Amino acid sequence: MASRQKLQPRAPWTIRNLVAAQGLAHVLPALPVGYWQRRVGARAFALDVVPAMPRESQHVQFARMPGMPPLWLLASAVMTWGIVPWIWRGDARAERAEARAAVARVRAATRTPTCAVVFVASAGERTRLRHMPHLRATGTTATVSAVGFITLDEIVDVLAEASGDLDGRQCAAAVGHALRRLRAIDEASEAVP
Repeated sequence: MASRQKLQPRAPWTIRNLVAAQGLAHVLPALPVGYWQRRVGARAFALDVVPAMPRESQHVQFARMPGMPPLWLLASAVMTWGIVPWIWRGDARAERAEARAAVARVRAATRTPTCAVVFVASAGERTRLRHMPHLRATGTTATVSAVGFITLDEIVDVLAEASGDLDGRQCAAAVGHALRRLRAIDEASEAVP
């Protein structure tokens, strides 16, 4: 696990990824399960087989797992999604080891038949291309779990689509709040050299 010393001082991209992951995890339970699973899955697992996304289970339990990095779990009766901020930069092997440890933490907490781990990474990084081949699950775990990446821009796109597609006061309020927060993060990060 990453120590707090390795993360200090926190770089702006680390904070952006952390807040984006938190914002995504907090808004998804307000959306219909089938809606967000299809859209987040399409972006996170672009060319991979998207994990099973049942529409019948509309209740999602939300939990934050302690530790570093913080993880957010969204669990329905049949699937658990782990939302993890990508906070590592440095040696590729060390980054992958930390990411694999985060995936293992999600799998260990999963009480459903299938799970997916979505890393929230900065758009400017080539993290997805650099690490995805090394983080994909293999063997028997490949049939029950998937690992993917989503960027802040993709999260904003999903929420912008949701604001136009979905009705309902609670849903609209949650999406609007998350969109404002994530756009503010995006604008603030562009202002930082």
